[in-house]
Amino acid sequence: MTAAAQYMIPNASLGQAFGVVSSVCFAFQYIPQAYLNYQRKSVRGFSTTGITLKLIGASFLLANSWLNGETYPVIMYGLLNVMQHSAFMIQFSMYPSDEEHADQTKRLTRDERTGRERFLLWLLFPFLPLLLGQLAPSTMAITNYIKPITQLLSHIPQLKVCYDLASTAGVAMLSQHLNLVGGALGLYMCFVIPPVSSTTYIIYFNSCFQALSLYAMALYFRSPSGSRKARAPYHPFPASLPL
Repeated sequence: MTAAAQYMIPNASLGQAFGVVSSVCFAFQYIPQAYLNYQRKSVRGFSTTGITLKLIGASFLLANSWLNGETYPVIMYGLLNVMQHSAFMIQFSMYPSDEEHADQTKRLTRDERTGRERFLLWLLFPFLPLLLGQLAPSTMAITNYIKPITQLLSHIPQLKVCYDLASTAGVAMLSQHLNLVGGALGLYMCFVIPPVSSTTYIIYFNSCFQALSLYAMALYFRSPSGSRKARAPYHPFPASLPL
């Protein structure tokens, strides 16, 4: 056995271990955010549009990684993301997401209540990519890009929500710490154990980018130049995206 081969095995084992730890980080990533929403009985400052896009991407990641035979940590990453974003859909159907509904004593109109309940329809979406991948496997060459694209695009509404509020108070920073650690460890796994799809690199890189960008925004709003009133009345971006 060559010296290179001797080092390859422990590196592969370490990469697999880091991948598992990465999956654990992502497994607990959104628990602090869900608890924050529950504690406030509100999702104000937490983008409904962003999470909807994340659910779409996670659903395709889960279906495609399972059908393509990706490594266990990648499949778990997709599964845990689907479960967490689905839990947020339930919270979106229960809690107010803007100033108009911030008053918990206000009785919702029938249209407002129906608008919230439509978020529950997204719980059925994860079955669509699985069905598509089984009926038309060739489409996975294209749908593999949906996760990284939606992961990147989903962060724009969240940044805008924070910018309009001049605050990151609606975002649980502990969730972002886990996002950063999970992304960094996932990248190491990919460099040691090349994934089946090259887009997996982008997925883990985006996790790091999202956390770091929210850190920067939080620091900005705590600085003298960033401590200002909201630029405009708070509205989600857009107000909601139930369907």
